[in-house]
Amino acid sequence: MLFNNLGKWSHKLTKNNKKTVIWAILGGLIIGTAGIVSPYFMFSGEAQLLGFSRVAVSQSAMLLIFIAVGKAFITNFCFSLGWRGGLIFPAIFSSAAAGFALATILPFTPAIIVSVTIASSLTYIMRQPGVVAGLLLFLLPIEVFPIIIIVCYLTNYLLKSLSKR
Repeated sequence: MLFNNLGKWSHKLTKNNKKTVIWAILGGLIIGTAGIVSPYFMFSGEAQLLGFSRVAVSQSAMLLIFIAVGKAFITNFCFSLGWRGGLIFPAIFSSAAAGFALATILPFTPAIIVSVTIASSLTYIMRQPGVVAGLLLFLLPIEVFPIIIIVCYLTNYLLKSLSKR
């Protein structure tokens, strides 16, 4: 929900502004400055996900939450400023960081927690559980795929049930 709400907020913030070179430069400055803080804020994240997963288990929950929220904010804000790209891989990376933060707190297997976090958040964002499960089949360990399918369809069911209210 945070990823979608940050997108709505950043769109409202920039909706009255024309997409000019100045806004594109501002987006570049934001990405460059954030990249100085952490290289995980740069690019979409698919190339960094494997390396990140190796070091994330040893990071603090606060740092991982900072990366998750920062990635979501920077992605959505820069798209609102006129930058182009896709939301899927930044959302996966942001969700993975949030999942690793949960894994540092909860006493479960990190692969399961991260997979559940990514599957549920992507299903919320895309609203297509079959597509999400198929995509995650290529990105996450095959051992957790049955859990991913259940989480995707359960999340979709819950979203539909809540929207009927």
